[in-house]
Amino acid sequence: MAKIKGKPAADGKIRCIVWGCGQVGRDIIKTISPGRTYMRIVGAVDTDPKKTGKLISDLYPEEGNNIDIPISSSFEDCLKRLNEPVEVVFHQTESHLDVIGPELEEAMKAGINVVAASEVMHYPTIRHPEAAASLDKVAEENGVTITGAGVNPGFIFDSWVVGMAKMAADLGHVQVIRSMNPSGMGPGDNAHVGMGLEVDEFHRQVEKGIVQGHLGFLESLPAVAERLGINIDRVEESWTPITEDHDVDSGGPVGMLKAGTVCGCTQEARGMDGDVERISFKILMYYEPERYGYEIADEVILDGVMPVHAKIKPGLKSKLGSAAGQICAAGDIINAPPGLRSVLDDPYGGPKRGGDFRYITDPDNPPKPGLMKLIKQPA
Repeated sequence: MAKIKGKPAADGKIRCIVWGCGQVGRDIIKTISPGRTYMRIVGAVDTDPKKTGKLISDLYPEEGNNIDIPISSSFEDCLKRLNEPVEVVFHQTESHLDVIGPELEEAMKAGINVVAASEVMHYPTIRHPEAAASLDKVAEENGVTITGAGVNPGFIFDSWVVGMAKMAADLGHVQVIRSMNPSGMGPGDNAHVGMGLEVDEFHRQVEKGIVQGHLGFLESLPAVAERLGINIDRVEESWTPITEDHDVDSGGPVGMLKAGTVCGCTQEARGMDGDVERISFKILMYYEPERYGYEIADEVILDGVMPVHAKIKPGLKSKLGSAAGQICAAGDIINAPPGLRSVLDDPYGGPKRGGDFRYITDPDNPPKPGLMKLIKQPA
């Protein structure tokens, strides 16, 4: 842990700040809650006046079990409250780089590694080369690492595909399908997906770039094509909204979606090589996917000499999956070289968890048919 500014924690855990205590932040808190991971929360930030000043344990009594850390209104204020060094900031305030760029740089200039939930942070160099170069420069100047991580992107449309392709030779076509129930989305997610809009307004906002649906396809697809050596010359996206003749419960703060407005959407990105489709990424966001003949699942289909067809059923949960992906990525970047990093650069097996040890066979009990006794040794 050469990059840590200060002594390692006495308990051996990675100390972190949760910047953004909304739905994803809540699941990070839930996952890190005492005794569950190799992380420990030492600070939290949120600009919502309903959260600022409260203890995590008071705001989220079930998820934040005994985490008596106050939520600060700014990152600067959070740093002033700290009484020990911090290794990682989990950042999830917004998705767009022009908004979050200054926040990410602020964290890195404090000498802290950053894991960002923003979809575009998985592979920002493809569409935002100047912003990516700036982030990389700030990271290197301050001896820290920054990455984007989560479930989607970060795993379903990236790491999982590349991992499954270890067993697929001479790939002719890659297809990934994620069918999910978006119930519980917050206002921000809802706005860029377009739920609740009239159909004509939905299409107008797509044309203006306001409704973008899942923001990560334009990063994930080229990144996967690079890793798998697949030639493409463009990415084409399409959106197909659906409506119902009755009100639909969004299951979250957005409330009821009126009959006749958009209450579901299929979004597809296609990696094309001339007239030939080489990659198809599809996400189906329906409040009741079973009604449309879809099961909640994640699926990858690789066509090649050794074909691969894998499915996760039921599909991974978006918010909780994002939290898990970020936490795992944090373990990887602690000892990674400074700079901007992709989760595709991380070890396939992820970081070691739960201590630096190894297993050996018990010398006093040699292995025999049906039984091998083990003991732990420091690595």
